Amino acid sequence: MIGRTLFPLLLVVLLGSVADPRAGADTLAAFTQVGVSVAGVDFGAIYDTAATYFGHGTIVITAPAGAAFSIALSGGFHPDGDHRNLQRIGGRERIPYNLYSDAGCTIPWGDSDSSATFPSARSVMGLGMGRDQPITTYGKLTLPALLPAGAYTDSVTVSILY
Repeated sequence: MIGRTLFPLLLVVLLGSVADPRAGADTLAAFTQVGVSVAGVDFGAIYDTAATYFGHGTIVITAPAGAAFSIALSGGFHPDGDHRNLQRIGGRERIPYNLYSDAGCTIPWGDSDSSATFPSARSVMGLGMGRDQPITTYGKLTLPALLPAGAYTDSVTVSILY
């Protein structure tokens, strides 16, 4: 079964889930006990070109104790090779960025083990604890030179597989 929610960067969060209708009653009962909420990654106000910026967000999973799950992050609306892109609202200019599972921004977070749409990075595995589990998502970008001022955004789909 797969639960999905839209994980936006700098935008509103939309939540939703999908259950496999072929699943048995026990599986469906466990499915209804899994919850997800998301606080998007915000890089803040950016001014210096060629500077590196960091941000973070939180995915909160509520799953029954002992239930294994993985969290996959898509390539967003504007993927390009091994990175995602923020795009200027009302324009075509883009800022490359990526999401990571570690504070040092060395372990890219993607979805290659579930849908292979962002193949250079893996999902993050977890084990339910029967209560809210906040999981931090780290973001990193380097601002290219000569970009017009404006709001740059992207939306990334979070898939919870269990």
